[in-house]
Amino acid sequence: MPNTKAATKALRVSNRKRIVNLAKKNKVDNSRRTLNKLIKLGETSAKNFTEALSTYFSALDKAAKSNFIPKTRANRLKSRMTVKLKQLTGQDTYETAGVKQEKTKTAKPKVEKKPVAKKPVAKKETTEDKPKAKKAVAKKTTKKSE
Repeated sequence: MPNTKAATKALRVSNRKRIVNLAKKNKVDNSRRTLNKLIKLGETSAKNFTEALSTYFSALDKAAKSNFIPKTRANRLKSRMTVKLKQLTGQDTYETAGVKQEKTKTAKPKVEKKPVAKKPVAKKETTEDKPKAKKAVAKKTTKKSE
């Protein structure tokens, strides 16, 4: 049992977070299980398979968005599921599953740039061009000690 008010509040908050996290975990796990069952049955072209795949992907995305799992793990799990599907069907996974693939940015064609005209640079004077400055000779004055 918590001893302070802050500890009791922390306990309440952690219990709430635990419930939310368990719900996310169960949603991801259940959608993965249904997909694996459909794959074992060989129902890759069925409508319920596309729905199960999209629910699995959305569950992973939501879990990654709320930092329940890392984004890289969600991407890895999605990739592995699409590889399984590709092995079964032999086709592109997104087209087979009916899931819309996000368009990747296409590279724009390179436009040739016109060469920039160089500005004329003033010619620097060299030491040969400069007139020689006369050195001022300091006369030494000596004090005669008498």
